[in-house]
Amino acid sequence: MDNKDKTGKASGKKFDLNLLRVFVSTYETESVTKSAEQLDLTQSSVSNALARLKRRRGQ
Repeated sequence: MDNKDKTGKASGKKFDLNLLRVFVSTYETESVTKSAEQLDLTQSSVSNALARLKRRRGQ
């Protein structure tokens, strides 16, 4: 990901690699609950991270 918008200009927003860590954990465990336990986070934190990643994907 190069942090550029549709016009090719830098968006100024950095990608949070923790979101990727949460996604991979959730994908591998196939469970938000198990992912939260594995990452020592709350289920709410994992759900919020996945929502941020989903919004980010839409940018």
